[in-house]
Formats: sequence, structure tokens, C-alpha cells
Amino acid sequence: MGFVLLAATIVFTVGGQLLFKWQVDSLPDFPLDWLGRVVTLAKFILRPWMIIALAMAFVASIAWIGVLGQFELSYAYPFTSLSFVFVLALSAVLFQEVITPQKVIGILLIALGVLFSSR
Repeated sequence: MGFVLLAATIVFTVGGQLLFKWQVDSLPDFPLDWLGRVVTLAKFILRPWMIIALAMAFVASIAWIGVLGQFELSYAYPFTSLSFVFVLALSAVLFQEVITPQKVIGILLIALGVLFSSR
């Protein structure tokens, strides 16, 4: 069950981040006045997709609590860095972000780190 909760933590974290990015990209320019900024931000946070993204972050947190009950923190925490791998790949597909050689090397180092720390 611990690995299911760990996978859920990663999936909901990645899904929430992708939704946040999608919504932020559609955010209008903030007004110059303070009240206008507060109103714009409130409207933004109350968008249905933003509420879903926030809910995904909450579910990821709840799953993480379950993970911590199953594994040592020093064992489980490195697995959360796998979210970087998924965000990199999915941001390239969904947002046409560029995958550079430096990013690939970084992701490979992260994956190796997870491999070594899980042993």
C-alpha cells in the first residue's frame, strides 16, 4: 500500500503542477492598483481548474501522510523527485517547452540518485 500512496503523491503533485502552469499561462496582466490585483487574484484562484489543481495538491499531501506512515522519510522522500522527470516530459508535450541536454543530464542524475537512495 505504501508504494500506491507514493505513486498517488507523485501523480497528484505532477497533475496539479501541470494544471497550475496551464492556468497561469492564461492569466491576464495584473492591474496596477492594489484592489484590482486582489480581485484579479481572487477570480483566478476561484476558477474551476485552479480549484481542481489545489485539490490535487491537497490529495497529494494526504497521500504523502500515508507514505510517511509506511516508510522512513529518508527512503521515501527521494522518490518525490521523480515528479521532476514527469513534469519535464509532460511540459514538453503539453506546453512545447524545450528539453535541453542539460535538463536531460539533470533528470538522469535525479533518477540515479533515486536508484541509489532506494537501496
